[in-house]
Amino acid sequence: MSKLNKIEASLIILIIAILYITTVIAKVISAPVGFLGVLVTVLFVLLHGSKFYGPKNLIVFIIITFTISWTLESLSIAIGFPFGNYYYTGLGKIGEVPWIIMPAYLGTGYLSWSIAHILVGKFTPEIQGKQIGLIPFVAAFVMVMWDLVMDPILSTIQGEWVWEDGGFYFGVPLTNYFGWFFTIFLIYFIFAFFLSKNADESLSTKVDSKFFWHSIPLMYLGISFQFLLAPFFATTFPMIYWSMLLITIFTMVFVSLISILRVQEEFR
Repeated sequence: MSKLNKIEASLIILIIAILYITTVIAKVISAPVGFLGVLVTVLFVLLHGSKFYGPKNLIVFIIITFTISWTLESLSIAIGFPFGNYYYTGLGKIGEVPWIIMPAYLGTGYLSWSIAHILVGKFTPEIQGKQIGLIPFVAAFVMVMWDLVMDPILSTIQGEWVWEDGGFYFGVPLTNYFGWFFTIFLIYFIFAFFLSKNADESLSTKVDSKFFWHSIPLMYLGISFQFLLAPFFATTFPMIYWSMLLITIFTMVFVSLISILRVQEEFR
């Protein structure tokens, strides 16, 4: 079994603290939190993922995530599949997709993937048999929870992207969420299949640290924190902000708390 050393644990604590503190500061001074939140989450992925999977396997996960997310985002912008008809505003794009979108998929994608491991009781990185489909299936639901509360705020309110045909869910089309599920499941399934075909002794090693596993839902909860705070600082669109707070509580917060309890049970 592998354990966290003091430096690794301290760095993870620091990253989690930065995520929560910067989120609060950003809301108080009405500054956008997106870029910094993505950066902090990616730092967590690099540290946490290297410990769990090893650098080589983590690089594979990053490549799969970046490739699939950019390809399907670009495809949807071009023909409307799988998310719907939309376009991104602003600069800093790779083709028609802002470069920050891929790291955003990576950060929350890794957390959702790891939460799925907790929920199904899989505390080693190796994946075999029915887990090849089960863990991606659960993880995709956890990932879409984030988009349920993120998309109406970033698109309808902030205009980071524009849905050309509008949508029934606070201006977002329902196809977006089925498209998200398809995209995320595809990323996870390819990675799970890769792990199943490249299993070695290192992938059967369990990180025997309660804090290592608690840090995952704490980070996921940290991402949800901005949606819990937003209504108290918003001056427009109260219906959307308060609705997203309610949805956040019963999706992202709920699954975070269940994951924390599951880790407690595993490592008591």
